[in-house]
Amino acid sequence: MSQQYCTSTFIRRTGGTTQAVFGWSQRAAVPLSSPMQLAILECFVQAQTLASGYQIYQEWQTQPVGIELSTLGENLLLKIMQNEIIYLTQGFPSYLQPEQQVNLTDKLPLFSPYPAVNLPEFQATFQQLYELGLIVPAVGQINWGDVRRWAPVCAITGFSRGTPIDRYYQKQFLQTVGDKIKGNILEIGGVAKDREFYDLNLAQITTYRCMNIEAGAGVDFVGDAHDPNMVMADSVDAILIFNVLEHCYDPSCVIDNIHQWLKPGGWCLALVPTAQRLHDRPADYWRLLPDGLTYLFRHYAQCNLYTYGNTLTVLATFLGVAMEELTLQELATQHPDYPVIACVAAQK
Repeated sequence: MSQQYCTSTFIRRTGGTTQAVFGWSQRAAVPLSSPMQLAILECFVQAQTLASGYQIYQEWQTQPVGIELSTLGENLLLKIMQNEIIYLTQGFPSYLQPEQQVNLTDKLPLFSPYPAVNLPEFQATFQQLYELGLIVPAVGQINWGDVRRWAPVCAITGFSRGTPIDRYYQKQFLQTVGDKIKGNILEIGGVAKDREFYDLNLAQITTYRCMNIEAGAGVDFVGDAHDPNMVMADSVDAILIFNVLEHCYDPSCVIDNIHQWLKPGGWCLALVPTAQRLHDRPADYWRLLPDGLTYLFRHYAQCNLYTYGNTLTVLATFLGVAMEELTLQELATQHPDYPVIACVAAQK
């Protein structure tokens, strides 16, 4: 049986611009500048397969529109989902107000005439829309495969299969902010093997000390970052705190202490998981999302946010899939609503 699909998107028309927009999302709008894109999106209101979509495209190619969209106003928001095209008369607030919705499904086509295309061209544009998430598998058509399971493929976040995905993204962050790791360095919560993984520019570093709540290899002194007296004020050039704030019962206190310990102009580099299984050492209190993370640093002179991840890598992280099992393109694609980690470089 052929794979079945449907359109799932919002389309906004403002003046002469048409975009796919994402309600209640941080994702940027996607311009739909090609008439073929709009044509295929409305074809899959009725079509279910690639073959039937191409057939409907050909049938509607020269048909007159069922209604001139310009008659509905300058600013137009359409919901194309569940085999319907709905005009949301008051924008996104109308999504939950049926009396503010106008069903235009029986007016199709709305975007004809269509440009003439052959099947390979149709398939190429269809694939583009599918990769953008504007066309999706129909209900009941998702191929779950090995993902349909009760337990992860690796219970230790991917270490048994290769490099955990969050570690790959951590390396990306370190490459971006590595120039700030210089002078007297304090790492909170790290151990010796972490320092080796970071691959820092040792020529920039005068001293490197590690504070942890437990003694161990690479730990220079035992202490709790909630205690402001653990480190002398204005004494550190850069402080690293990676995968630690979720274990702090009062992360705001810790960030304020770091501000006190940093020299003027010093940097705090922080990383938190936003998509990771619970882990119990010493306790797992929070998942700080990007807005919450930046709020913690609101008293710093500047705060730069970095997020890494997408829908696929979030799912893979929860399953314990290693980064080596994904392509570089799959890892590099960023979706602001689905970060695996959130990072901050904040200056005192």
